[in-house]
Amino acid sequence: MRDLNLLQVGDADRIGAVGFSAGATLAVLAAVTRPRDGLEGDDGPFDVSSQLQAAVAAAPIVDFTDAQVNSFPYAIDAHTRFFGGSLESSRERYKRGSSIQYFDPTDAPTLAIFG
Repeated sequence: MRDLNLLQVGDADRIGAVGFSAGATLAVLAAVTRPRDGLEGDDGPFDVSSQLQAAVAAAPIVDFTDAQVNSFPYAIDAHTRFFGGSLESSRERYKRGSSIQYFDPTDAPTLAIFG
């Protein structure tokens, strides 16, 4: 029996993402990055593009290097654990995880809801 993969469960040319909060942050990041950005893992169906065709994001963080984003105690703790250090000690990781660094006109249509 073949392994279950993306092509068996849907049309790989019509993939979108929807998320709220942390999931929204990942949805936007997935919508604006490409394999050349080096954020993809080394597993998965490599014959299928990972590029999204659309994303909807409610309350995403798009810039982890923004001091205001890192001003709340719970955020400081979560971001330190996620990025492996503080903003000061791991600025490049925070920058690399910020979707704002990758925005360009060829990105998938994305609806981001804030407020």
